[in-house]
Amino acid sequence: MIGCIVILSSILSSSLTAQGERSTQQQVDAQTKYMDALIDTYMNKYDIAIPKFLELYREDRKNGVVALELAKAYHITENYEDADKYASIAVRELPEDVWVQLFYADLMIDLEKYSEAGNAFKKLTIIDSDDLSHIDNYIKSLVSNGQLKEAEKEVETWHKTHEIREELLEVLYQEYAEQKNEKKAEKTLKLLAEAYPSNSRYLNNLAQFYLQRGKKKNAKEWYDKAIAIDANDPRANAALATLNSEGGDDASFLRSMLPVIEDTSIDPSAKVRELIPFLDKYYNTQDSVLGSSILEITSRLCLVHPGEVKCLAIHADALSLAGKNQEAIETYKKSLTIDNTTFSVWSQLMVLLLDEKSYTELSTTAYDALDYFPNKMEGYYYYAIAQNKLENHQEAIEILKEAYFISGKNNNWKSKVKTEEAYSFLGLKKYPESQKSIEEAIALSEGKNPLAWSLQGDIYDTQGFQEKADEARKKAEELISKDFKPKQ
Repeated sequence: MIGCIVILSSILSSSLTAQGERSTQQQVDAQTKYMDALIDTYMNKYDIAIPKFLELYREDRKNGVVALELAKAYHITENYEDADKYASIAVRELPEDVWVQLFYADLMIDLEKYSEAGNAFKKLTIIDSDDLSHIDNYIKSLVSNGQLKEAEKEVETWHKTHEIREELLEVLYQEYAEQKNEKKAEKTLKLLAEAYPSNSRYLNNLAQFYLQRGKKKNAKEWYDKAIAIDANDPRANAALATLNSEGGDDASFLRSMLPVIEDTSIDPSAKVRELIPFLDKYYNTQDSVLGSSILEITSRLCLVHPGEVKCLAIHADALSLAGKNQEAIETYKKSLTIDNTTFSVWSQLMVLLLDEKSYTELSTTAYDALDYFPNKMEGYYYYAIAQNKLENHQEAIEILKEAYFISGKNNNWKSKVKTEEAYSFLGLKKYPESQKSIEEAIALSEGKNPLAWSLQGDIYDTQGFQEKADEARKKAEELISKDFKPKQ
């Protein structure tokens, strides 16, 4: 720790004299204050450290080192607005510093400000070009910010001067799969398989892609290539056995995967990845035969790997799709007792508790989620919903204020927050406030939030505007029929 302080003090000294020479005593005093504040942070005394850093910053408002320490302290104490403010100052004053850019990028990811995170990661690809994780994170940030075309362009540019990088292609593939862009997904999987011909995972992935689309000849070709690398490849052997005997339908393929599922030497995460496309297909088709097979195989997966959260989570997903909500809830809760750091599990649990109208438990669960994930919107949102259902409308309004701030520039989330706020005011019979909130919700969604229109109908009812209420509900029905799904 002492060595770290000495190094940082040296940086601070040069920063403090950047705008003109100061007396030696002033430098010593400033370094002493800085070291005292830094030691306070190591002892988790942020309430003492922050005023010291602020005093130093007021003496030199171009001191990027002090700004960085303030940003760190505010981040740890969950003052995200000031963390953002001082991290931005640190980046402005020390644009070539790798550690400053890394902290800023990570903070922006936490705050779901993917555009700013992308800019920082792009800068890191220049000033710290040997670390290839920066280009991966840059592409992920672009995709998370909805800039898929820009991400594609950057990946193409990268590959003109570098070898094919699997991490970049995997980011694009996951997005194509999410958007159900089969043409680009196939192209990316094929590029991965051809670029890494000795990686059986990519060969199997491409083969499975073809098999799920009924292209059995193409699937067999790539499974054969996987067998050529490893004659005992369990995935390829199981799939080929099914293709040769039962015709390769989804349910049969899943049954043929049982030897793979029961092989404890295979990474459970890899097994889960194999099952996800079938779960997606079950969601889209509601095929009961496929659903039964998924339930059977995910149940077996949990028995083989009883302590694996991903295994429990995918089984819970299957139970939920099969309409077995209570069993799904218990399975999600079990997974959280093992590992509570996977937010998607919390999110799915909250959705099911809302569906089951378990509002008291939803309130407790959402509150716990907020503790672990203070930058995730769902915790605030579902906690507010639970409070409204429990008629704690003022409590809902207070948490929604925080949610609105956390939502940043995401207008879809802001629209949902304002809709729930309007519901809160309606519960308090504050009709003008309710009308104002719902108008904001509709405007933020550009008129595309069906929940907002439906609630607008209820608000019009309270005002005796029956014709307007009917029109609002008709608008909601039209949007629902178009399967509008707000981005989250």
